[in-house]
Amino acid sequence: MAAEGDIPVGAVGTGKSVRGTLMGSSLPVEFIPMLAGLMRRGQLPVERMVRWYDFAEINEAARDMEAGVSIKPILRMPTT
Repeated sequence: MAAEGDIPVGAVGTGKSVRGTLMGSSLPVEFIPMLAGLMRRGQLPVERMVRWYDFAEINEAARDMEAGVSIKPILRMPTT
């Protein structure tokens, strides 16, 4: 599958490259412990990045994400 996009002119000839990734390219066995360490040291403020929404608030969650209110909206599914 091909993709198209713009590359800033300043990046041409500087030895930089553009690389895409699907589903991330980290190794969970290394990445998860690193994230846990950052959280323990207070260097990964997850509580500021996520916001919980009831499933009925799905449209508000999408609007908040687009507006930058929430980096990662999390939907609570109904239990009944």
